[in-house]
Amino acid sequence: MTRPLAVYAAHPMTAYGTDHEARALRRIAEAFDGWDVLNPAVMFDGDASWHDTWPQVLSGIDACAIFADETGCIGVGCLKEIADAIVAYVPVVALGPRGGVRLLGGVAVEGGPIVDRVRIGRLLYGPAVPVSRVADLAHKARRLRTLIAGRSVPIGEKGP
Repeated sequence: MTRPLAVYAAHPMTAYGTDHEARALRRIAEAFDGWDVLNPAVMFDGDASWHDTWPQVLSGIDACAIFADETGCIGVGCLKEIADAIVAYVPVVALGPRGGVRLLGGVAVEGGPIVDRVRIGRLLYGPAVPVSRVADLAHKARRLRTLIAGRSVPIGEKGP
């Protein structure tokens, strides 16, 4: 039996414990009906916990749904989660400001010297995407990750 699909609800720490977070998590749970929704606000005890645990969390998720705080910003942690998910073949989508799952169009990093790690950039939204398409991508990515893991060769050894 396969495990249920899991979506990681990436969002900045500035949204933790807010009504905005509760609404966004509710929208994600409704959109990703039947998926396990992972909330970093209750998974990690702080930056050190996140750094220690994030690689294992990343290996167990099937999609990443990101949302910004009420000002429309994300922090450097979200930026890393997006980049790591993309490198790991995990589909990344964004929860639009009025709800709805959208393709992530990108992140506009604030210009000038980076002085605020909490609010470093703004999400750019692409077109709406059905969750069934995200699930299809997640299944394909899961198979790809399994295939890659099966062919991995330890450092120092020759491949087939």
